[in-house]
Amino acid sequence: MEVNNNIKLIRNNRLSREIVFADGIGSSGKGMLSQILASFERIEKQRNDMMFDTIPRFHSLGKISDDAAIVAMQTEADQQLYHTMISRDINFRFGDSTSVLNNPFPLRYFKRAFGPEGDSIIKLINDTNPILNEAPHDALKNAELFFNTFNKELKIIYILRNPIEVIHDWERRGFGHRIGTDPREFQFSYEYNNLIVPLYAMGWEDEYHSATTIDRNIMMIHYHYYKNIESYNNLSDDNKEQVMFILFDDLVGNPIPVCSQMANFLGTKKTYWTKKILKMNNCPRIINNNSLEIKYKEIISAASKEKIDILDIMIKDYEQLSNKYVIKDNT
Repeated sequence: MEVNNNIKLIRNNRLSREIVFADGIGSSGKGMLSQILASFERIEKQRNDMMFDTIPRFHSLGKISDDAAIVAMQTEADQQLYHTMISRDINFRFGDSTSVLNNPFPLRYFKRAFGPEGDSIIKLINDTNPILNEAPHDALKNAELFFNTFNKELKIIYILRNPIEVIHDWERRGFGHRIGTDPREFQFSYEYNNLIVPLYAMGWEDEYHSATTIDRNIMMIHYHYYKNIESYNNLSDDNKEQVMFILFDDLVGNPIPVCSQMANFLGTKKTYWTKKILKMNNCPRIINNNSLEIKYKEIISAASKEKIDILDIMIKDYEQLSNKYVIKDNT
């Protein structure tokens, strides 16, 4: 096919009207957050559609144009909403967080599988205004592109978790050595001086290959943590109003007030399923500070002095950001 860079792609026939991203760094509790959101009125079950991870990364590298990135994600949102409304490509694996068996209103999706499709579903969407529920990774880092794509349709709820917990979990899951080597790991990597490095190592490639896995994980979490916050700070005031910060500890420790805040932010309400999903996710639960101290000691026992200093700064910044961005409601 002949290449024509003069064509500007556009999608005027939009279907989705409201979208929520349950966002955060991997291991911050996004899956749980997305399941809880699905218990609210009008919000559909959790989805993890990779296009919302891959397209922004390609765009940030200059490998896809603005209009192509925007139209691709608009089309993806519309298609996945339609598929959700007819239970096409719905996950029934018991152990998966996106499974209908682990999300609210499971019978809804069983019934849809035997229901109609076509124009009647378009009418249903227009009449009921369902909210597409996606759980991408580090969407806040590319928030400007997402808001250019979805405008007022999109709201982001960003979950902050103590970096000790996140780094410890990344180390447990082997991310310090799996990216670019394990065929079951799906992060992007690239070649640098005949070596494979993850995108998260841009700017410190040589150090990445000489570092221990725990040092790698500290630095990769550092990359995500500050890129996300930097992106938020660069947003317009109007777009900042479309982002809500919550703390993992608040959500699991005192979930009902947090759920009320999130429902108000999204223009919806909790349902009888909300408490069920909270219980399924062991909420409320007591935050074990002794466990946090043990995990910190495990990390620093294997990390270099330089990376321990970086971790300590991240922990302090996490506490400051929690006070700066998270609205407290302990009622």
